[in-house]
Amino acid sequence: MKNIQKKQELMNPKVDFVFKSIFGNEKYPEILISFLNAVLKLPKEKKIIKVKIENPNIDKMDIEDKYSILDILATANDNRKIDIEIQIKNNYDMIPRTIYYLSKLIEGQMKEGEDYNRILKSITINIVDFELLKSNKRVHNSFVFKEKETGEVLTDLAEIHFIELPKLKIEDINTEDLLNDWLLFIENPESEAIEMLKTKIKEIGSAKKVLEVLSLDKEARLVYESRQKALKDKISAINTAEKRGREEGIKEGIEQGMKEGIYLVAKN
Repeated sequence: MKNIQKKQELMNPKVDFVFKSIFGNEKYPEILISFLNAVLKLPKEKKIIKVKIENPNIDKMDIEDKYSILDILATANDNRKIDIEIQIKNNYDMIPRTIYYLSKLIEGQMKEGEDYNRILKSITINIVDFELLKSNKRVHNSFVFKEKETGEVLTDLAEIHFIELPKLKIEDINTEDLLNDWLLFIENPESEAIEMLKTKIKEIGSAKKVLEVLSLDKEARLVYESRQKALKDKISAINTAEKRGREEGIKEGIEQGMKEGIYLVAKN
């Protein structure tokens, strides 16, 4: 009787270690180029054609530290600086942290005594697995510096993108939109849609191949499981803090209500 080998489950691209291993892979820069062009929606003459990944390595210390951020830092062919990050759990600091990362991207371009006019465009892209912006239902929002009343853009030197995966409705996806295709891959790389898309879009085919190879690698699997555990510990700590905060809030509310009730009784 033949042994039937169970198919190895693919790793989850939403885990930052896996995401960086795919999109921050120096051997397959075309994956990151395709993704960036999908997010930035640049006109043909301004599309990214080359990219240098500035931090391709994943240090053991970063994997073991559940509070570390495994981002991808890249420089495009026109010297645009781009930072990409994926987050599973809401730490309630995403927006101020994004501003900080953007400021570091800008600051990192300058050396003492240099002209400010040398500053080149800096972009942060945040992919989150939670709803961050409650004001709209758009999956992808991008921000620049604008005048409040007229909407006139002050400069295009700074740009922030938020991509919220929970707002993605799989059944409504337009597969003619390259960003939707990439988000579908991140959300569910084993879906039938991806099987069709990987022949149509070679970069998604390359990403699927990288993921399949990574998922079969025993050492990578250990790192993946270690990272998953670290992220679960982090999520558990955040959930515990949230629960404690709610309980303390309820307790304070009850105590305040009792005080007000006693006051009213005494008054009457």
